Amino acid sequence: MKSIALITAAALVVGVAAPAVAKDHRGKAASFEELDTNNDGSLSLAELEARSAVRFAAMDANNDGSISVAEIVARAPEDKKDRAEKRAARMIKRLDKNGDGQLQESELPTRGAERMMKRVDTDGNGAISKAEFDAMKDKRKGKRQKKDGSDS
Repeated sequence: MKSIALITAAALVVGVAAPAVAKDHRGKAASFEELDTNNDGSLSLAELEARSAVRFAAMDANNDGSISVAEIVARAPEDKKDRAEKRAARMIKRLDKNGDGQLQESELPTRGAERMMKRVDTDGNGAISKAEFDAMKDKRKGKRQKKDGSDS
């Protein structure tokens, strides 16, 4: 099981891959319907970027506009707190542009939603359909099964 810090980093940074954008603040995969906030049957770049803001707000436990190592560690399972603290500290050190020891939303890379759109929007219409979203999930599921050895 991945540590909460790794999931948090992926979710916060939103720059690595599609699953990062599609996961909520607990690392739980969001459904297409949850992401489609305007209920038009497709996911726009704005909807994907808005998801990042929601995740950031959920991590900012004291609502000060910053995420600290302590806020990240507080969400980690008890047996993973030491590891989460080390990873969170490294992530903040790498991304903290103003040197305050915390992450503000403005310090997070924003290219993740754009990358997801580019990878998942196979028809190139600037939106992700339910079919494209499901295809992405199926592809990820297949990769996980091969990695776990459950599908050779």
